[in-house]
Amino acid sequence: MGYTHIMIAVSDHRRRITLPRKEPAGAEYQVRTEGKGKIVLIRIEKPNIKPARVQIVTRKGRHAVGKIGRPITREEINAALSEFP
Repeated sequence: MGYTHIMIAVSDHRRRITLPRKEPAGAEYQVRTEGKGKIVLIRIEKPNIKPARVQIVTRKGRHAVGKIGRPITREEINAALSEFP
């Protein structure tokens, strides 16, 4: 059997709760209510993705396109288009 760590938290008059020190400051949590009187906090891990640097260029004087400095694969195009209805 493993150890079960239980923490009792008491909210203040403004309904705030202090989290353990090991939780990072500014972290975001998803709040779920499960059953009567049970609240579960799930920390949301943000992916570490660097945004692409895009240069806007005009093609043949007609329309503007984004240029990222490398070819785009068919899989990347399909993934981007799958987000649209």
